[in-house]
Amino acid sequence: MYSLSYYRRWKTEVTFGNEIKLRGEERLVQLMMGTKPVGQFSIDGSLNSLCSLSIILENEVEQVWTRCLILEMIRHIESEARHELPYGEIPYEHLFFIDIDFSGGFWDHIGMKENRYGLDYHGNRDIVGKGYEKVITWRELNKYTLGS
Repeated sequence: MYSLSYYRRWKTEVTFGNEIKLRGEERLVQLMMGTKPVGQFSIDGSLNSLCSLSIILENEVEQVWTRCLILEMIRHIESEARHELPYGEIPYEHLFFIDIDFSGGFWDHIGMKENRYGLDYHGNRDIVGKGYEKVITWRELNKYTLGS
């Protein structure tokens, strides 16, 4: 759907689920090959507080599709922000977290950094994201989708 060359290579239509599914505060977008789901990306949490990320991809899905999954979610989140947040946009420095990294380097690839208040933080302060392993800003997440 995003690139004719990928359509030809896989010889099947690659599409995204018709809608962003909402489960509580979780937003989920699926990548489909024909009728088979082969990947998903989700953001769980409120745009006014802590948001955590999750991605699942089947083996045959190339990493370039992760950009497309995340871009679809970003478009949805930006639309949602116009109605929910002051000034109608997400601040560039808004933080997104992952709990534990089992990705084999994927999260580093998109630009996530070690959270300085992560797993080894033993302070008493109640900090947003405390205990989460990695963190990325809204700006960096957007940069990844643009290939920069």
